[in-house]
Amino acid sequence: MKTSFLLPFIFGQVLGTFACGDNDMDPPIEATERFVGQWLISETEPHALYGESLFRFAADGSVAMIWDAGLYGEMHSQGHVRHPSDDLDAPVCFFGAGWRSIGSERMVIDGACSDNIPRPIELYFVSDAAANSAGATVEIVNVGGETGWLPPRWGWTFKKCQRINSSPGDCGALTDG
Repeated sequence: MKTSFLLPFIFGQVLGTFACGDNDMDPPIEATERFVGQWLISETEPHALYGESLFRFAADGSVAMIWDAGLYGEMHSQGHVRHPSDDLDAPVCFFGAGWRSIGSERMVIDGACSDNIPRPIELYFVSDAAANSAGATVEIVNVGGETGWLPPRWGWTFKKCQRINSSPGDCGALTDG
């Protein structure tokens, strides 16, 4: 008699797994929390001009640039990666409208690229999460599955703001726009 009660339960579990998948793409809550919030992305190498941009990575997976120092113009925010080619027509991919995490060390941002080919930008946060507010070291794993892509010309560092509605200055920006 007990077996007859277990059979529908087991069948339901197996069927649910096939119908819904195993949700490997859904990040654990603790992984997402590391990345949710406002991030100031700043250049790391000194030169004549200076660039920094403030992005919001929302819990719903959306991305928005909410401020940019504006020294290079909107199309050159710090939220971009460069193709390794020296070709003048080489694509540049800007942070697009969405993001997700893979574990607690990787973030994938939708890339809106200059050649009109969307590519996911996979980033690896080398630093421990405790370094987020001081400035995390971030490396590019791949862009659209291709390795070798580069950060903005003058480097970058990611600094997580302490509050969600921080001004650029509250996050350590050199100028408040």
